[in-house]
Amino acid sequence: MEVKELEQVECSDFNVVQNNFVVCLDTMGQDCEISDDQRRFVLKTVQAFREQWERAERECLSQDRERRIEVINRDPQVEIETKEKVDEAIQKAVEEFLAVEEPKEGEVVQEIHVDEEYRQLELQHLRLKKQAE
Repeated sequence: MEVKELEQVECSDFNVVQNNFVVCLDTMGQDCEISDDQRRFVLKTVQAFREQWERAERECLSQDRERRIEVINRDPQVEIETKEKVDEAIQKAVEEFLAVEEPKEGEVVQEIHVDEEYRQLELQHLRLKKQAE
């Protein structure tokens, strides 16, 4: 077995936009000073919010990366075969839906007149239902 060394791939930096925000304290018309304790509380709250925001952004980025890797690593032949099986099942269900059964001898048949738009909606619903399965 031959061992190959992989080439080092240079990646460009991520496109980053730095956002700066300002937090203002307002006494809502009260003529009073904001105490040091209140300022510290606001600062801690803003820092906690920032940490949670950054954590959520990192998690979303990681999930996006994992989904992208999953898509890249999928075997195209397996996906084609799966799609063909689903398409066959959908086609079979549509044909069954469209099939008009012959009435048995002595059976009373109630005719239901369905316009083309309703029929197309039902077929679309059936296709979506089969795809979801």
